Amino acid sequence: MEEKKDGIAEENTNTLSNEKLSKVIREFSTQVEGLRSSGKAILITAVGSFILMIAVALAVFFMSVQGAERVMMPDVVGKNIYTGLSELQKKELYAKINFRYSDDENEAGNIIDQNPRAGSIIKAYRRVTVTVSRGKALAVLEDYSGQNYSDVKSRFEILYAGETPLVKIAAPVYVSSHLPHGTIISQTPEEGTDVFSETTLTLIVSSGNNDNKVTVPELKEKSIPELLTIMKEVPLTFNFIQVPNTEDAFAVSNIAGNTVPEYSDVEVKISFTHRKETDEIISGLFTFSLPEYPYPVQMRLEAIDSDGNSRELIDFLHKGKLLTIPYEIKKGSTLTLFVLDEKKTSVVIN
Repeated sequence: MEEKKDGIAEENTNTLSNEKLSKVIREFSTQVEGLRSSGKAILITAVGSFILMIAVALAVFFMSVQGAERVMMPDVVGKNIYTGLSELQKKELYAKINFRYSDDENEAGNIIDQNPRAGSIIKAYRRVTVTVSRGKALAVLEDYSGQNYSDVKSRFEILYAGETPLVKIAAPVYVSSHLPHGTIISQTPEEGTDVFSETTLTLIVSSGNNDNKVTVPELKEKSIPELLTIMKEVPLTFNFIQVPNTEDAFAVSNIAGNTVPEYSDVEVKISFTHRKETDEIISGLFTFSLPEYPYPVQMRLEAIDSDGNSRELIDFLHKGKLLTIPYEIKKGSTLTLFVLDEKKTSVVIN
């Protein structure tokens, strides 16, 4: 009897297991069928979106290629570069600029060629090419006296646009004159100088009929670097005189605080008592005799130590005659003086 009950229970258990299995299989089949249906929809949607994207991209491309506004290329040959570029911009055209020398110096800064030619129908927003004259190639310096400094400077900028200039224009030296402000009075080097290597052109320019005045600065207890800065920035000619070492101030001018004309001679007594000299550093006064110039000219003093290290001590304007410059350098250094970029002398300081 007990065995019979066990058999019935086992049969019931098997029946329940079969029903659960059938249910699981039905549910799985339903899910698979759903995935198949949704997968087709996703695939169709993805393909459709891709095709639409390609179609839009092609439409935009052909519209940009075929729909660009067409304009007529203006005639800019013979016009100033600024006028020509302005006319091209009005047509929504962008210029690539080339430079070349021409036989006519009066053409400098003017457009002498263009591509495409004037009257051509072209698409807007494209790049066109214009060629601008540098003017006549410079072989010798001309006489610039009487001309306006700004005009001459602009001509040189155009002449050497895009390349290393053979002629470098130094900072102008302004002097009081009856001539209008900005008028070139004289020049160095002079007219007719051959230009076959790098040349520095110094122009003496009128500041108008002004009597420019300068206040003589106080120099007491100034360090040598400070004195050199004052010499560079203040338009006066400082004449240093070394006096015996005392406990007085380092450098003294009897007219400090007075007002004098530009580039007046100012005598300065200097003592090196308080200079901190070591086994390596030495202080002193560099002196050199020069011709007297009719106007202040550019001068430069450089120092090269025994290790070959070079530095500029001062770059300033001076009228010539006796040149005196205080220095503080390493022992064994070589001081070299340049006047208008021309080497005048070198001396070893021990």
